[in-house]
Amino acid sequence: MGFLRLVGDEFRSERLLPSLTAGVLIGISEVIFALSVGSLIFSGELAPYLSYGIGITLVTTTILLVVTSLGSSIPGVTGSLQDSPSVLLAIIAGGLAGGFSATALEAGLPTILVAMAASTLLTGAVFLVFGFFNLGRLVRFMPYPVMGGFLAGTGWLLVKGSFGVMTGLPLTLANIPALLHPEQLLLWGTGMAFALILFFSLRYIKRFWLMPAVLLGVLLLFYLPFRIGSQDNLHNKGYF
Repeated sequence: MGFLRLVGDEFRSERLLPSLTAGVLIGISEVIFALSVGSLIFSGELAPYLSYGIGITLVTTTILLVVTSLGSSIPGVTGSLQDSPSVLLAIIAGGLAGGFSATALEAGLPTILVAMAASTLLTGAVFLVFGFFNLGRLVRFMPYPVMGGFLAGTGWLLVKGSFGVMTGLPLTLANIPALLHPEQLLLWGTGMAFALILFFSLRYIKRFWLMPAVLLGVLLLFYLPFRIGSQDNLHNKGYF
């Protein structure tokens, strides 16, 4: 009854609009994050199977948000995708994909998906044990250099992965001349500019709607020229 009463309170007139607004903003952000994570994991040799990655991340994000929102003992708490585990999953998937030949990769795709699912279940089991036995306090004994090294390492892997997603080329010393080519420079330079805009805007403008607004604005700025260009090409060909 307490759960039903809590859900019923959200449908009151004074709380319905704020709840819907928060849900829409969180949903927009999480969809974009899910697409980014899926593109990061299913990149390189797995790029032809990107649709699997997008489907997996969207479904798991939906489950995460629903379970956390309805099952949390603290009202207003929700979950979100994490970038650090996605880097580790990308390494696992990339390592397994490298063990298959180009012709056998499609046959080996189920193995990669099962490995990702197994790692997810194992992580969930570890968190369940930590929560059941109240072992979260053990985190205080984790040395700061270890935590800092882990965060720095995952950050560097995210940077390398982002270059692979934006340009299709891994960030290596051998690829630096190719990455400095004007066409490639435009691709990753635009991504870096967006990252800086998002970083400084979130740092100095404290508004809950800022991140979804910036993400949607960048998407419109990215796709609008292609849309206009497509219409111009159709008009030139006499279709309009």
